[in-house]
Amino acid sequence: MVLIVAIALLLAITLLVTAVVWGAVASNTSSNVALWRDEALATANAGLQTADQRLTNVLASTGVAATDCFTTADTGGGPGPSGCPGETESYGGGSYTYYVTPLSGSSGVDSVNSCTGWPVTSPTGVVQRCITSIGTYAGVSRRVQERVVSGPAGLFPLSGIASYSDATFNNSVTISGNLGANGQLKLNQTPTFTQPGDLYWGTSLQATCTGNCTAVHQSFPLPTESATSTACAAVTSPCEGFATSVSTNNNANITGATVTGGRVLGDSGGGSITIPAGTYNLCGINQTGQENITYTPPVVIYIDSPYRSGSGCGGGTGTVLSNNKTWFIDTSTPAKASDLQIFVWGNPGISPPSSSSPILSFNNVINGPMTADIYAPYSYLSINNDFNFAGSIAAGNVSINGKLTLAASADTAGTSTFSEPTAWATCPATPSSASDPDSGCY
Repeated sequence: MVLIVAIALLLAITLLVTAVVWGAVASNTSSNVALWRDEALATANAGLQTADQRLTNVLASTGVAATDCFTTADTGGGPGPSGCPGETESYGGGSYTYYVTPLSGSSGVDSVNSCTGWPVTSPTGVVQRCITSIGTYAGVSRRVQERVVSGPAGLFPLSGIASYSDATFNNSVTISGNLGANGQLKLNQTPTFTQPGDLYWGTSLQATCTGNCTAVHQSFPLPTESATSTACAAVTSPCEGFATSVSTNNNANITGATVTGGRVLGDSGGGSITIPAGTYNLCGINQTGQENITYTPPVVIYIDSPYRSGSGCGGGTGTVLSNNKTWFIDTSTPAKASDLQIFVWGNPGISPPSSSSPILSFNNVINGPMTADIYAPYSYLSINNDFNFAGSIAAGNVSINGKLTLAASADTAGTSTFSEPTAWATCPATPSSASDPDSGCY
């Protein structure tokens, strides 16, 4: 009887140990699979970034035909029934294969709708492409996809924030888009890219660029502008609007604020400012109180300057001083950066632009977010508190000391020869169509 009990006890212990061992094995296998999935995703994103940077470099040098596939160069032809050819390379302990497909058709593998994100419809002349990358690690595959745009040289050198000289970011940066500077680009904290984006730098880069971030050594030309010019070098030129809007504008329609005879807008110490749709020409803005600024698009504001012949602006104007909390409210749904366009003349006599250029300052919290496009190539952009912005900014010199939350808007992307992402997504590892590696992501 004792022997039988001992045998039963031994059997129970054996079963318990076996269960524990199998449980540990299963747990270890599960942990490995999770690790492999993470590694495969990182590998797939590395493929996206490699394709994006290569495409940018080739676009800037020899160019890529809008309807051609791309691997490491223009393939010389468009996609076939199975799409574009892929580029496979080793990465770390795994490998990736990426595909770059032009989105120039109305149906089929190159349809403008056959990629993640919304098609970009403005500005005209934008070229859209779809980059799909499959990363494989330890037999586990992950697939990611992004829509990128490029186009002819235009108003904004990139979607995000660009400086025509130096740019310094002294606080945290959370960004969907890109940052760039012709001179030194300096970020004192590691930026958080919520989707793949780029840091463009001209003379030097002081930043930690990891994860979704790609560093690109490439500058962009400062637009030609002088005190008497009537046209900029940019294809989409705002310069003519400065002259015509001096006498023909909607300044009188602004409520909740006062526009002086010298065309300087000042608030009454706080409250609400309403800006109806229209074109406005101001020699400056001086905001002292907390304001809710509500605007009905389209709104175009020209900040004129005494450094432009014929402006009529008095000495010491041509600046924007926002010294209190501001909430920007766009009455349209969905809000778009092109709903509020702000063009600032600045001082072309200071070239390259510097902190001595006419100032465009936001010294308190900007909420909303502020959804706008700001083009100020000869002005000094100074931000000293939290800045929540959606759209694009091109400024002469940039210093941002507050927390920056930036969502670059697709409707101002692609006005340069850079390849810029406008949408990113993870996809099922296996395409919905075996013959089309881009399929099933959108």
